[in-house]
Amino acid sequence: MSRPGQSSRLPSRSSPKVEAIHAELRQSLLNGVWKAGDRIPTETELAARFECSPGTINKAVALLVHEGLIERGRRTGMRVLRNSAAPALGNGVELDAFAFIYPSERHEGIHRMARGFQDAALERGRRLVMLPTGTDYNKEAEFIGRLAEFDVKGAVVVPLIPTFEDQLHFSRTILNPPIPVIIAGTNLPGVGCSVVQVDNIHAGYAMTRRQIERGARRIGFLCNRAWIGFVRDRYQGYRLALREAGLEEREEWVALHESIHIDFNDPLKEPTQLAHLYLEKAGFAAKPDSSTGADRRSGRNPASPASGLDAVVCADDFLGTGMIRAAVDRGLRVPEDLRVTGMDDYLTLVQPGGVSLTTYHIPYEEIGRTAFRMLEEQAQGATRKVAETLIPGHVVERASG
Repeated sequence: MSRPGQSSRLPSRSSPKVEAIHAELRQSLLNGVWKAGDRIPTETELAARFECSPGTINKAVALLVHEGLIERGRRTGMRVLRNSAAPALGNGVELDAFAFIYPSERHEGIHRMARGFQDAALERGRRLVMLPTGTDYNKEAEFIGRLAEFDVKGAVVVPLIPTFEDQLHFSRTILNPPIPVIIAGTNLPGVGCSVVQVDNIHAGYAMTRRQIERGARRIGFLCNRAWIGFVRDRYQGYRLALREAGLEEREEWVALHESIHIDFNDPLKEPTQLAHLYLEKAGFAAKPDSSTGADRRSGRNPASPASGLDAVVCADDFLGTGMIRAAVDRGLRVPEDLRVTGMDDYLTLVQPGGVSLTTYHIPYEEIGRTAFRMLEEQAQGATRKVAETLIPGHVVERASG
């Protein structure tokens, strides 16, 4: 039976903004920011807080009313009814499971991480719920807030967050989650969740060190999502290797792009565009129409600057593959004119011109397995201590550098 002011039909979730506000308000209620019987701020006050229209707040609040968390009255305003999630659905759904929340298995690294998680669960006889979110990171926070309703004991989350502002919002919505949560593949400091990821400083250091050992002295670095912790760690590893070898870090050889436009249908589009911009800034000309006789006799590629970059450390395999594409487009020979390395060891990426990518193997399956073990320990009450587990990878030598 519906409460006064509560619709028997779930209100329409018409926009990501509505869902994001609903998720944050809901989490605040479950965390006890407002106790049962408390009045929460008015819709006008909430609109100012979230920098949106009162109509958007109205829709988000309607979802809370439908869930029975708050009630609205003409004179009394909005009052908290309870601070706990609803019991299992009326049909008695009790999963007694762990959840794996991820953007898409079309991403090889995520697919391998999920496989490791599933293998570990199978060995332990644990039921799983696999929840893909696509590129809507708000779904990840919403799932975490509602999983306890279905007797899900804990979750491993692989965040895919496009901007720094989105990361701040996501971090707020999962702060002190109602069930144990393990973050896999990256780090979100301060959210009260344990983390398992590769040792990213070692990854950046190892790939740069390899270039130095093979004679490269003018080494650049290319990344996107530069605000993400694990990308910054790879960059710091690159800088550490340069300093250790007494080599210079040149501004024109380092590109730290902030944005990322995720496209699972064409994941190499943006990396190739960024690589072209990088090579242009570094002084590599467009592909020449023809070479002079002197160029052909000397073996010199006229697209190569007389004195400049001789190697690029790319922060992931998509960028590394895009760099090879862009170099080939400009008439460069890889690795003769330009050495290129990546980080990930994605086997499904097709390399341009048959030039296989030298890379850093990230043990995604082991990350998935370790995340499961950490989650199981927390769900059993063995520990709730926030911890960061770093798993080392290794260099994989191929043709590109």
